[in-house]
Amino acid sequence: MRISWAEIEQACRYLYERISKEFYPSQIVGIGHGGWVPSVILAQKFDCNIFAFNVKSYAYEKRERRNLRLVSVPSMENFRNEKTLIVDDICDSGATLKFMVEHPLLRNVPFKTAVIFKRAGSTYTPDFYWKELMTKEWVEFPWDMVLECYAPER
Repeated sequence: MRISWAEIEQACRYLYERISKEFYPSQIVGIGHGGWVPSVILAQKFDCNIFAFNVKSYAYEKRERRNLRLVSVPSMENFRNEKTLIVDDICDSGATLKFMVEHPLLRNVPFKTAVIFKRAGSTYTPDFYWKELMTKEWVEFPWDMVLECYAPER
């Protein structure tokens, strides 16, 4: 299933309207790579800081799940113990979001989670999502298609 940039804009607008009614974050944690684009869009709408975390769980070329690991963490110098929105593109199995919300860096931080898509049957339910997917069909986001052009040759 291919998602367009227009759908991403629509999803982020919807998420902003829903989230701002009940939770106004002071900062956003974007889960990369997929959550970085929606994180930037939402950070602009909320006019707040963004922190980019890189969590790996898929071997993209094989579309297979690997063990989760936190690959990079931003400088936490400006990170505050304030309302934090954790953003990813999709909550597939739920493992990535669950990994992040249980991470010691976020232990005492009031947070909510938001994704564009939540897959039915996920073990974690995000606080906010645009649409629920009822099938296991692979989702190709616009940034996935751009990144394919720059993928390392193996």
